Amino acid sequence: MTVSLQAPPAKTTKIDPDEIARRISGSYSELPSHDTMRHCVLVALRVAQHVTLTRGWIAPPATDTCVISIIWVVKGQCTMRAGSRRFSFGPGYAAVCHPTIGHQLWAADDSTEIAGFAIEGALAYQLVCESGLRAGVYPSASAPVDQIHDLIQCLNDTSLCGRQTASLLAISAVYDLAAATRGDKTPAVIHQAKEIIQQEFANPGLTCQTVAAKVGRNRTAFSRTFQQYTGATLMDYLTQVRLGQAQSLIRHSDHKVAEIGRMCGFHRPSYFARWVRKHTGYRPGELRRRSRL
Repeated sequence: MTVSLQAPPAKTTKIDPDEIARRISGSYSELPSHDTMRHCVLVALRVAQHVTLTRGWIAPPATDTCVISIIWVVKGQCTMRAGSRRFSFGPGYAAVCHPTIGHQLWAADDSTEIAGFAIEGALAYQLVCESGLRAGVYPSASAPVDQIHDLIQCLNDTSLCGRQTASLLAISAVYDLAAATRGDKTPAVIHQAKEIIQQEFANPGLTCQTVAAKVGRNRTAFSRTFQQYTGATLMDYLTQVRLGQAQSLIRHSDHKVAEIGRMCGFHRPSYFARWVRKHTGYRPGELRRRSRL
């Protein structure tokens, strides 16, 4: 389960919004944005790293695509900020970061050692969602350092075979983390609600009220319970699923914007366009153009 319930309170360490963590040592590999082979796989490995950092914000990969990062703390302490909430975590925890949720990671100590990777691609968001990993911090085993170094090595192979191998290893790492977190005591009704949203998000009539009704619960009370176990309200979760699918279709399909809106649960194309811009900063046409530069 996420540390929304179990994480120790964040340290009172003052955070400088302009202080960026710098890599002191370690191994880091990032897929160039112009790499054409990354389009040959549905889940592309974008970054793999095992590094020691100075204190400061851990900068996300520089990209216009939807990138999901998973980071373990090997040594030291990190803080995740999600809106007005902050969680402090160290070794034995993994952070899952999704850009649409506005999460930020902070290396709280000098010489903070982290290991992790980032993925992108048409099915990256769906993979993480279906694995049960929402944005947040999860109790986990120690960082899979050997696995991370395999990912770093694969990123250095620019062939199609290298990209395919990197994709398979990244998918395996996501499943391994999901398996490590399944020892939680999340009520079955929470999983049931998630499954309903993931299967029926294209239905314009799907709302928090209808999801709660389908699992036989009061909307207000169930939304609070859902947030306790997932770190997101029912509405946030529904928005995340619809937005992830919308961005994937906009970037990686030739469907018209109006058709994509209907596929994501929106009757009116104009409202869908405003909704996408609200959550991404770009209108659908702009997202499509930027992804194909």
